[in-house]
Amino acid sequence: MDPCQSSDSKRDTYGSNTGTDSKYVLDSDVRPIPSGDFASKDEAELAVQGKKQQTNRNFGFIGILSFSCLLMLTWEAMFTNFLSYMTGWQSTIAWQAAVASSGLLSGTIIQGMLVLAYPSYTFQSWHGTLLLYAVLVVALIFNTFLGRYLSFIESAIFVIHIVGIFAIIIPIAYLAPQKSSAHDVFVLFLDTGGYNNKGLAFFVGIIATVFAFAGPDGAVHMCEEIQNASTVVPWAMVGTIAVNGLLGFAMVIFLLFCLGDIDKALASPTKYPFIEIFYQGVRNSTAGAIALVSLIEVLLIFCCISIMATSSRMMWAFARDKGLPGWQYLSRIEPHTKLPIFALIATTTITLFIALINIGSTAALSAVLSLAVSGGLGSYIPPMALILYHRLSPKHAQNLHFGPWRLGKWGAPINAFALVWTVVALFFSFWPTSVPVTAVTMNWSCLLYGGITLFGVSDISL
Repeated sequence: MDPCQSSDSKRDTYGSNTGTDSKYVLDSDVRPIPSGDFASKDEAELAVQGKKQQTNRNFGFIGILSFSCLLMLTWEAMFTNFLSYMTGWQSTIAWQAAVASSGLLSGTIIQGMLVLAYPSYTFQSWHGTLLLYAVLVVALIFNTFLGRYLSFIESAIFVIHIVGIFAIIIPIAYLAPQKSSAHDVFVLFLDTGGYNNKGLAFFVGIIATVFAFAGPDGAVHMCEEIQNASTVVPWAMVGTIAVNGLLGFAMVIFLLFCLGDIDKALASPTKYPFIEIFYQGVRNSTAGAIALVSLIEVLLIFCCISIMATSSRMMWAFARDKGLPGWQYLSRIEPHTKLPIFALIATTTITLFIALINIGSTAALSAVLSLAVSGGLGSYIPPMALILYHRLSPKHAQNLHFGPWRLGKWGAPINAFALVWTVVALFFSFWPTSVPVTAVTMNWSCLLYGGITLFGVSDISL
């Protein structure tokens, strides 16, 4: 007979073991029956576990369902994971494009010097690709065989970076046969893009400046190789903007004062107006102009070395979080050198293939390289927006955990300004530099950026 049949002789209760009627029944063959009176089934079941009811049971089905759903926060967690993934994805793509961009810039400036030294030389795209490969090999050597000495080498080159600007400014300022007036430098604005609107032309033109300031987050991606990173990295980022901003502004003012024939500079066969400006500035001395340009070329090569180091670390870190195909290999650290060798090789290989686009279409390559700007800006927006939201939300502000370096009360205004500026810069980074627009002059970066973003979305959804 079933031990739980409705019979006093066969039924035991939580309320009593004497056969009295009770609502709460236990199979006595399965569990030992505690004695005593219980106010509810919950207390009786808890007593079976040898525990006494001590808390208030305030949750019902709907209450605990809500609690569990909010605890898991499925769609919010997915949204947060999505933003994290897209930030990493765009940053990785941006830094990969930056390697190719810096390498191509270094290679084509060498071509510009060849045009200046040998007027009969014909500017060929495939020459630029091969020169990019040469710069890439140099960068790879410094990041692998000389990787352990990279910090010391970069410190030595930094001295050239500071002193070099004076090596360029002083001779040209002294020798330049033609100087611009203060009115032309500070008041005159030119709209050579055909927009017929100086305000619009200004915003379209800021992309060159944005590109020059791209990559202050490079120190972040190297943080696992930096001593006292929580303090050193933010100061390095601020210091980078301060030093390069000051030097860059000084160089811009200097170039504007020593501009010379602007039409001739824009039409220079070297394809780089600054080379023509240098040439005119040293009174048409080819040797003098090449010497000055060579100084910039050396700095650009070491810029490429630094960008490759940062790009490989970004790829390695993202692969460590299983965010990239082949993460099992890309996330490995070579035990002897403690370097992400697989990520360095992958970065080099990607750049080799990107450079091949230059042989077929310079416009197509420019669209790919533009991801260095749009991808970088796109990766800045989610973190800035989220931290601003948490700063302004009393509910979430207490959950922010700051490190030893913080902006204090200025944090929220600076976050807000940075967010607006980044959105504006990203928007105008997709505009063509001149109108009317043709298939060649069209800025295809919006297409590439959208495609790369959609690819990232599809990859995270798989």
